[in-house]
Amino acid sequence: MPDKGHGTYNLRMPIMVIGPSIAYVPLPHGFYAVIDSWNAGRVGTTNWHYSVDANTGSKYAKRNVPCISKASKQTCQMLHNLVLENKAGFSVDHKDILRTLDCREANLRYANRSQQVVNQRKKRTNTSGYKGVYRHAAAMKWCAQIGVDGKRVYLGYFDTKELAYEAYCKAAEIYHGEFRRTA
Repeated sequence: MPDKGHGTYNLRMPIMVIGPSIAYVPLPHGFYAVIDSWNAGRVGTTNWHYSVDANTGSKYAKRNVPCISKASKQTCQMLHNLVLENKAGFSVDHKDILRTLDCREANLRYANRSQQVVNQRKKRTNTSGYKGVYRHAAAMKWCAQIGVDGKRVYLGYFDTKELAYEAYCKAAEIYHGEFRRTA
């Protein structure tokens, strides 16, 4: 079955415990998620698959589980949320957003919505190649901007996209701290 952006067919393969600290959760099309071996029992042998974020192309491991309400027969459970249970007011976030199938506790943390947003990868539609940088057509210069508390902060116009990106990186360190993602 061809991959159309989702690994959604049934897959019944056991979790493979590799040594004392790592286990692999098989996913469709040859992909796998990584978990800590001590979580293998909680994760179980249920059919895990993945979804692809349309904006970034990141893959996230998930499974369908029975829904408690009668309005829907099933709901989606994300692997990273099972490994690190949600706390009220926070979501589970991947520290390294480039490794979204790495669901080991060392790669997960609690984050509020604002912190999750700043930890996102650059969008697929990005044309400059740099996060936070775009070409301002009227000024014929490169512009840098950063999101802070849900608002855009413009960092200025630059002759090169590299200089604009340098400004973005400095601002990300100041405004986003440990949650900054510059790539």
